[in-house]
Amino acid sequence: MLGFIITWAGTVSGSYIVFLIFRLISKKPFMKRIVEQPRVVRFIQWIDEHGFGPLFILLCFPFTPGALVNMVSAFSNISKQVYLIALILSKAIMIFTLSFIGADINSFFASPKKSIIVVVIIFILWLVGKGLEKYFDKRLKNRSQK
Repeated sequence: MLGFIITWAGTVSGSYIVFLIFRLISKKPFMKRIVEQPRVVRFIQWIDEHGFGPLFILLCFPFTPGALVNMVSAFSNISKQVYLIALILSKAIMIFTLSFIGADINSFFASPKKSIIVVVIIFILWLVGKGLEKYFDKRLKNRSQK
């Protein structure tokens, strides 16, 4: 359990620091070349349009290039709070899944219960994250109207 918490805290901290650094430098002139790349522009627009849900799912998978997701998310208009929530929940799922599967990989494929448990946990945390995203979006809109 301690290993899970240390790994999760380190992953979240590192990813969020990368996000914050790129958020700080994203407006600098030397970053224009990166931000204006067609693939980056499409990904930024996709994050801006879809927000928490797909970002959460992307960050749940261990094979997703996390550094790239952190960087492009920093260039988008997603709020820091929503990104942090997506990061905290998705990295918990990713590390839990890897440790859950890795403990006995043969039983994961032999027993569908393990697969169902992972899917249910992902779905529940996705719902929690969507609720938190709505809360923070509403809060930010109220602040901007004042």
